[in-house]
Amino acid sequence: MIQVIQRALDIFEFLAEEPHKSRSLSEISNAIGIQPSTCANIVKTLVQRGYLVKSQNQKAYFLGGQWHQVISRELYYDKLINVSRQELESLGQRINENAFVAVLEKNQRKILVKKDSTQQVQAYTPDLKNAYDTSTGRLLVALKTDEELKQFIDMYGLPEEQVWSGMSDQNVFIKEIEKIRKSGYAIIEDSGQIIGFAAPIILNEKVIAALSVYMPAFRYSEDIHNLFVDLGLQTARRISEMLKL
Repeated sequence: MIQVIQRALDIFEFLAEEPHKSRSLSEISNAIGIQPSTCANIVKTLVQRGYLVKSQNQKAYFLGGQWHQVISRELYYDKLINVSRQELESLGQRINENAFVAVLEKNQRKILVKKDSTQQVQAYTPDLKNAYDTSTGRLLVALKTDEELKQFIDMYGLPEEQVWSGMSDQNVFIKEIEKIRKSGYAIIEDSGQIIGFAAPIILNEKVIAALSVYMPAFRYSEDIHNLFVDLGLQTARRISEMLKL
């Protein structure tokens, strides 16, 4: 097991020398000095986990989104949390509904920082929840690249019926994904009880997190919908801009 880990790290180091250049299996195996069959097995696992990506011709590999996410996570998490806390405070003063900033970890939506409202009746959501069952999770999945989305589906499957109705059909699911991509945000209802809105937070042209505002359904209206979209997108853009500084 230790030897396999060492070989996987050797592969990472070799590909990281020129991260935007794809390498064939023979190039990888020759560079790190292992049998092509052994190399192929390790590479296959790394592709399945999202750490490597196949090139379009399916004959070469380069570092995938999961690798970049793991490496960059510690670099921006602290700043993301600090910046988001300030903006969530400001947003809360304007709409007085619960809000948070979350990321995608495997197939879970994970809340990093949140701001609760002072409303007597509040909506509740756990810090960790199935991504398909949340507005932020759906948005973060939808805004993956096509290759990353394929890997996500291969690894975690399509949504179960009770989680996201009708999305167990891949053609229907992809159409819904395209709708989210086109709108640039996501809104869902949780069994008619909770309304959740999500907007993307972007760093270096990549979606790294999402801002969410959520509330009990009985307070929702067309005016509130428009307010969520306007202020939610504005706040997400401000966080994105502040991360660049």
